[in-house]
Amino acid sequence: MTRDTRLDAQMADLAFRIADLERRARNRERTGEIVSVDHATGRAVVRFSAQGGKPFEGPPMPWAEIASGGIKSHIPPTVGEQVKVRSESGDLGDGIIDMSVPSTANPRPHDGPEAVITKGSSRIQIGDDVVEMTTPTLKVTGTVEITGAVTITGPAVTHNGHSIGSD
Repeated sequence: MTRDTRLDAQMADLAFRIADLERRARNRERTGEIVSVDHATGRAVVRFSAQGGKPFEGPPMPWAEIASGGIKSHIPPTVGEQVKVRSESGDLGDGIIDMSVPSTANPRPHDGPEAVITKGSSRIQIGDDVVEMTTPTLKVTGTVEITGAVTITGPAVTHNGHSIGSD
């Protein structure tokens, strides 16, 4: 391949290359909103707002998980969630949905030092010396071992369909 040695052609080529590098630099990290989630493929589509232009959607991208080795997590994003997208090359074709960003539509679930996870009306709060779970129904499958005092407050306790705790 021969290169054009004319100065005007070289300047045009440099201008094109610089514009491409600037575009890629802008796309290395972007903030957008989830518009669809495909749980089967583990990919979601993010809508971005263009500076001075109309919003556009990126291609389906995988989302990062907290862990995916010996310990695994599955916390898919939800439609309307504001997220950061990272792309090493600046091409959204190889982008990864990195982290969620609280927004007015989806604020933080807590303003204290405890770790909190919520989904619907279920909530887990982890403090230094206590774990609280609040949910309409809690199901446990397997053997349960409790060491220490047990306090039950409620209208009934049932074992194999028989009441063992109501007055």
